[in-house]
Amino acid sequence: MTITFKPLNESHFPLLLKWLESPHVKKWWPADRSFSVGGDQDVTYTMELVKEKFGKHIHNIPLSKNSNHKTYAYVICLDEEIIGYIQAYNAHDFAQENHLDLSAISGAVCGVDLFIGEQLFLHKGLGTVILNAFESQVLTTHFDRCLIDPAKDNLTAIKAFTKAGFKIFEQFQTESTAWMIKELSSFVSFSYDPDSSFDEKISWALRRQCEDLTGIKTDFEQVNVYLKHNDANIAGAICYIHGKILWCDSIYVEEAFQNKGFGKQLIAKLFDIAITRNLREVQLNTYFPKAHMFFKKCGFEELAVIPNWKYDLTCYLMRKMI
Repeated sequence: MTITFKPLNESHFPLLLKWLESPHVKKWWPADRSFSVGGDQDVTYTMELVKEKFGKHIHNIPLSKNSNHKTYAYVICLDEEIIGYIQAYNAHDFAQENHLDLSAISGAVCGVDLFIGEQLFLHKGLGTVILNAFESQVLTTHFDRCLIDPAKDNLTAIKAFTKAGFKIFEQFQTESTAWMIKELSSFVSFSYDPDSSFDEKISWALRRQCEDLTGIKTDFEQVNVYLKHNDANIAGAICYIHGKILWCDSIYVEEAFQNKGFGKQLIAKLFDIAITRNLREVQLNTYFPKAHMFFKKCGFEELAVIPNWKYDLTCYLMRKMI
């Protein structure tokens, strides 16, 4: 089961008309977006009225905390089936119109309204699932908190909102409205565990970026070169071939074997690879003055000298033509 959200468009209006005339929606859905409770029992929806009320919610720009007086509307999809409607907006805009003071709530605050239109999907616990999915897919990149205002006697909605992490916001309670608020999570965590499948995505993205910049369609080919002594690696270089360039990403010599000519042997091997593969040049960069001098002695020239003001360092982009 997968919940997704598609921006509302005019092709959804017949569904909206059907839903808005359904008793279970009409009982609770407000006639206007004004933080008001009370359904549309006295409103008879027509296609013209749907277009008037919901057409203004169709936008060509994404939801944003800076979107003034706009309501962003979506249809709710369960797998491939459209089952309901949900909308979000900057709560501060509508609070001002209704003389509500949100100053006690810090950060960017959104308001949300929703209904499940298809009766087949009522009372299956989907309200909580939909709210959590909407939070992660739509809201968290723009807002810090979410405010919602079910009618106090809409116990089914209050139960779903509570399960989704909303809590009663006592400051705004009225006789008819149960104001509820939730602090939105960023859904971000960190891991240092290897992930080969994600590494492949990173590699693919890098290839695409380089193709866009250079027009070269050749994939990166990784070439690792190691220098062994008594069956142990004492030096190594990680390189990539792209187009006619051998890029040396990093090079390292074990401390006990430094200053003994092994680094030069490793560089010479890179030149051999470039010649064998009919490449044009070997490129690398370094921030270290000592390494910069070493590479110059190996025949590299400076392509660019780039200062890093933040860390008071200089990056040397270097190459050796083959």
